[in-house]
Amino acid sequence: MTTDVAGEKDTLQDLWAYDADNHLREDIDAFPKYMDPEYREHGWRIERSDGKDVLWVGSESWPDWTWDTATRPGSFRENLLRLRNGENIDPFRGDQEDVRIEYRDRDARVKLMDEQKIQAELIFNTLAVSRGWMVGGDPAQTFANLRAVNRYLAAEWGWSYQDRIYAAALVGLDDLDLAIAELDRLLAEGVRAINLVPGPVGRRSPADPHFDPFWARVNEANLLVSYHTTPASHIAYREMFKGWWEPAEAAVHRGVSDTDSAFMSFQMFNERPIMDTVVALILHNLFGRFPNVRVLSVENGTFWVPYTVKLLNKSYAINQKGFWLGGKPERPSEVFKRHVFVTPFHEENIQSIVDVVGPDCVLFGSDFPHAEGLADPVTDYLSDLEVTDPDAIRKIMRDNLKNLLEGSVGCS
Repeated sequence: MTTDVAGEKDTLQDLWAYDADNHLREDIDAFPKYMDPEYREHGWRIERSDGKDVLWVGSESWPDWTWDTATRPGSFRENLLRLRNGENIDPFRGDQEDVRIEYRDRDARVKLMDEQKIQAELIFNTLAVSRGWMVGGDPAQTFANLRAVNRYLAAEWGWSYQDRIYAAALVGLDDLDLAIAELDRLLAEGVRAINLVPGPVGRRSPADPHFDPFWARVNEANLLVSYHTTPASHIAYREMFKGWWEPAEAAVHRGVSDTDSAFMSFQMFNERPIMDTVVALILHNLFGRFPNVRVLSVENGTFWVPYTVKLLNKSYAINQKGFWLGGKPERPSEVFKRHVFVTPFHEENIQSIVDVVGPDCVLFGSDFPHAEGLADPVTDYLSDLEVTDPDAIRKIMRDNLKNLLEGSVGCS
């Protein structure tokens, strides 16, 4: 980070940040112990296989997941260089170390946050932020799996622990009545943020008026809605794979691995799903009907933002007489700036995103403690940050997420 303003650099280096992308790391029994007994047979459960305990949900399992070790934070780029130099290493899983207590204990995490100069953080699951909890064709089982995850988050992390740790609850829209019931339960517990899956909901837009009873509750509660990167809505996206002659079964995969194709990665991670989702929310007029709704894109990068904002306005201008699901919105670029918040990857040119949408909608996210994230979140992020305006830096590093968690509506 550089600045030409005398005296500002030292002040900014002392800044306590609000991190919009932090992660916990679950233990193997985190979800099974919170399952409703009647759904345990096909829900989160531990089974013995080949001499080791394996986590299952439905017909999905994680036989290669490591529970006692994790990849060293921030090691992805180093591991990628080792891979390019001919070393046989998985950049996502290489350089393992023992799982630190701070990844599983909230009091230890708060102490670490003090060391890292993080005032507050929005924290996500590592395993369950993927869509492994969904059981296709069985909404009751799916939402039982979700409840187990959310009970774990509430009991062991809290929705706003010491006003420092804000866990993002998982909610699906696959069954409207069950989604509303889970949302009502979470709101009664004091949840401040929920996480949805990018992409369509079956064959519906997430902004389809069919879901208005759900969004009305979000709107009334000034609840922050995040869309964290994930294998997006795989039931809908697998049909796309059939059309492109790739195995449809690949779309069910839970995460990046050496079995994923480059085409699958392009279609189902980061830019493509969040672009589809944000465009649908804006052009299907979700924010016109529910002006208090704020949407945060997490760990999807921002390469897509300038293109999307420009094309949104173009599509809006040339289709004035077309069909408008949910009503005709205002000018899309203005809607984006009021309701959509983004977390750039630290290696991106963040100033270029500020130039498009302004500094009020850009948030610092470290992805700690993942390998792709930052080992020393605040220091490393500031060292890469090309933004020079001190007020913009304060907004990105602190004020924007602080305002969202406190219930402020829209960009300032």
